[in-house]
Amino acid sequence: MGVKKKRRMTAVLAVIWCILLSVIPVFGAGDDYRIEQLYINMPDVTAYYRSSQGDNKLEAYLGGEKLTLKDVENFSKTGEAVEYYVLLDISGSITGERFTDIKTALTQFRSELRENDSLILLTFGNEVTQVLGGTEDQQSAAAVINGLQNDNANTVLFDAINTAADMIWKVGDSSEKRRIITVISDGKDCADDTRNAESTENTLKSRGIPVYTMAVENNEGDTEAETQNYRSKFAAMARNTGGVPWTVADGGTALDGLHTVRDAVMNSYRARFQASSNRVSNKKEDFVLKFLSAGNMSDTCSVLVSRGQKDETAPEIKSVTSEKADSISITFTKPVENAKDAGNYTVTRDGEAVPVKQVVAGENAKTEVTLLFDEDLYEADYEIQLKNITDQSNEKNPLAQTKVTLSTDWPKPKTSVMDLILKWWPLVLTLIFVILIVVVLVVLKNIKKKKNVLIIEDQVVQADEVEERKHIHMDQIPGKNIIIWISNGKDTPKRMEYQLRGSAIIGRASGCDIYCDDPMMSKQHFVLEYDNGKIFIHDLQSRNGTKVNGMPVEKKYPLHSGDEIKAGNLKFRIEWD
Repeated sequence: MGVKKKRRMTAVLAVIWCILLSVIPVFGAGDDYRIEQLYINMPDVTAYYRSSQGDNKLEAYLGGEKLTLKDVENFSKTGEAVEYYVLLDISGSITGERFTDIKTALTQFRSELRENDSLILLTFGNEVTQVLGGTEDQQSAAAVINGLQNDNANTVLFDAINTAADMIWKVGDSSEKRRIITVISDGKDCADDTRNAESTENTLKSRGIPVYTMAVENNEGDTEAETQNYRSKFAAMARNTGGVPWTVADGGTALDGLHTVRDAVMNSYRARFQASSNRVSNKKEDFVLKFLSAGNMSDTCSVLVSRGQKDETAPEIKSVTSEKADSISITFTKPVENAKDAGNYTVTRDGEAVPVKQVVAGENAKTEVTLLFDEDLYEADYEIQLKNITDQSNEKNPLAQTKVTLSTDWPKPKTSVMDLILKWWPLVLTLIFVILIVVVLVVLKNIKKKKNVLIIEDQVVQADEVEERKHIHMDQIPGKNIIIWISNGKDTPKRMEYQLRGSAIIGRASGCDIYCDDPMMSKQHFVLEYDNGKIFIHDLQSRNGTKVNGMPVEKKYPLHSGDEIKAGNLKFRIEWD
C-alpha cells in the first residue's frame, strides 16, 4: 500500500512538472540581460530591455557613437501605454476546444487592460483581416471575438506578421506607445516555409519590433518529433526578435499565455538615450547596450535608422579663447561639420591676413576646434570669419554667426633676423644666388688648376702632396642599433628599428633624420648622439621643451635603455642591448 501511494505521488509530481515546463517561457543564458524592443526617432533612442538585477548603469552605442543616457525606469512605472497586436490563427488546424479557450482568454484579457492600453486583433487563415481596431468598448469587442470561427483551409502566418509590422511602423512616430505583436498559432509555418520565416524575422529586427509567440496544439496528428521541430522554430522567432515564447498544453489556458506576455512587458525596463544629432542613415546600424553592473555584459541588435525629428536650431559660437600664443580655440553650442577645414577660416589683424596653418579637434572633438598659426599672436584685435560650417542634423543648419572678434594680450615679439629676411627676401634671394654663382666659378677654376684635391683634417691639399690616401667608408663610423617605440597616448605604440651613427635629429621638419607629423613639436626638436659607446640626448631649443622620464632636459643628457622621452604630443621609448 505504501509503495502504491509513493508511485502515485511520483506520477502526479511528474505531470505537474511537465505542465509547468509547458507554460513557463524558457530563456537562454543571455536572456537575463537582453534588448526586447527599440524605438528610434533621432536624436531620441528608446530601448526596452530585460535585466535580472534591475541594472540601471548602462552604456549605449548606435552606429559606433556613444549615446547620452537620459533616464532609466521599470516599464510598469513609466505610465507608457501598450498596444497589443494579437494575431490569431483561424485555420482549421486548431482544435475546437482550444479555439473556444482562446476566445474566452482574449475577451478576459481585453477587460483587464489598463485604461490607456489597447488590443488590436487580426485573424489569419486564407487571408489577413483586422477585426478589432483597439477603440471598441468591452461589450462590442467581446461580441466580435465570440463570433470568430476557425474554419479556414489555409494559413498566411507571415503575411499577418508583416501586416502588423507595417501598421506599427506607420504609426510609430505619431504617439508614444509601446507596440508589440503576439501570435497565437501552432507555429507549423515556421518549419514549412523557412525562407519566409527568415525574411519576416529580419524585417522585425530591423524595425525593433518584438514578437511574442503562443504555441497551441493542432489536430493534424503530427508526431512528437515533428511538433517539437516546428514549435522550436516558432519559439526561436520570438527569442530572435526580443519577444518571449510560450507553449500551452493540457491543463494550461490561453489566458496564462497572454498574462505571460503582459508580465514580460510590465517587468521590463525602459532606458531613454539621446544621440548628438537627428541625422538618419536610412540603413541598418548596430545598437549595443552594455550592462555595466553585470561585468559589462552586452546585447546587440541591428536596426534600421530612418526616422528623425525636425531640427531648426542653428549652431552658435559659444566661446573664442587663446590659451597659447600660437593658437585660437573655438567652442560651438552643438556638434558641427567642416569645422576642421582651415580654408573655412579667415583671420585678420589690423586688416592684415594671419594665415591659419592647421585646425585640430579640441578636448570635445564634436564641438571644439583649435586654430594653429605659424607665427605667435600678440596683443591686438583679431577678426575671425567662418564659412561652410553647419550642424550635423539632417537639415544642415548653417552657423548663426559668420564673424567673431578676439582681443589677445600676448606680448608682441621682437623683430628677428628671420623676420627681416622674410621682409627683404627678394633682395636676399638675389644676393644668395649671386654668391652661389661666384663660389661655383671659383671652385671650378680651382679644380681645373688642381685636379687631384683631397680634404684631410679640415685642410684642402693636393693629392700629390699626400704620401698615403685612405678611403673612409660609412660603416667605419661608430654606431649603435636601437629600437624606438613611438606612442601618441591613444593608439598602440609603434616599433621602429634605427641604426644611430653619430647623431640623429628628431622633429617636425621633413629634413630631420626622424620626422613626426605632430603640430606641437618644433621643426628640429631634439637630437640623439652616440659617443664613446653611450647615447646622449640634447634639446634643440624647442618651443615646448623635451622631457626624459618626466624631467625637462636642455643640455646634453645621458640616456639609458628603456628611458622615455616626451616631445610635443608624442612619447619615445629608447631601447638597446
